[in-house]
Amino acid sequence: MFCNKNQGEKETKTTNSQYEAGVYTSQVTLNGNPMEISVTLDNNHINAITVTNVSDTISTMYPLVQPAFDDIANQIVDSQSVKNVKFSKDSKYTYTMLYDAIVDTINKGKK
Repeated sequence: MFCNKNQGEKETKTTNSQYEAGVYTSQVTLNGNPMEISVTLDNNHINAITVTNVSDTISTMYPLVQPAFDDIANQIVDSQSVKNVKFSKDSKYTYTMLYDAIVDTINKGKK
């Protein structure tokens, strides 16, 4: 009797969750140089957004990539939403490319 009630409660919590918990990744290629975006989700939160494998070539040729990525990631994690992210006017293309890649990665974990 109590087992059924607990299972029912667990199902309710699971069905109300926004994400499938886990780490989701995607690759972005910038001028032939790949970098990997990782998004860590739990059932209802975006816990972390990171970029790895940023080559020295990308860092040298595109110095705004890392600061733009960090800005977007911080805005999303702080607000827990991909809406109303503010882009820098000076590097709108970089922001747009990174934002789209982050949103695509987050969407992999959406229910």
